[in-house]
Amino acid sequence: MPMRWPTSEQRDVGGRLALEAATLTSSALFAGAAFYISMVEHPARCALASALKTTLKSMNKAAKKSAVKAALLEWNESYQRAGPLQVFHAVVAGVGGLCNTFVLGEAAAWAWGGGLMLANVPFTLLCLMPVNNELQARAEAAAEMDETAAMTHRTIGKEEAVVGEGEEEVEEEEEE
Repeated sequence: MPMRWPTSEQRDVGGRLALEAATLTSSALFAGAAFYISMVEHPARCALASALKTTLKSMNKAAKKSAVKAALLEWNESYQRAGPLQVFHAVVAGVGGLCNTFVLGEAAAWAWGGGLMLANVPFTLLCLMPVNNELQARAEAAAEMDETAAMTHRTIGKEEAVVGEGEEEVEEEEEE
């Protein structure tokens, strides 16, 4: 049987399959990440903060605030990593869905799915971004407070070390 060149319909199958696979994969990764954050990561963070609060009930107010600071700092790190990935997957899935309908002539369901995926971007920017910015500002303030406290502890430690060295010299002179 002689080898034949593929027809235009046969050549297009690979492109369609690649676009559909990229669209579905990005949609699945976006949905999986959203599910994981909503059902696993955030409840665990809240449980950690409340467990620390109940453990520290007998301690002072500053110790209780440290539990909330820990949750905020962990959220900030998570948000910095997850945000770009979520945007990337939403845009790839959205544009892929629209291309499947309007460029390749697939069913309108692809356009609806793509439109819904792209709707996540303005929804996040308009509705969720103000809340995220407030949380991020609180997390940065908490991190600055921790850095200031650490610098204070280091400074006090150095002063105690200097005072301790002076005391040793005095003790040596007294022994002589």
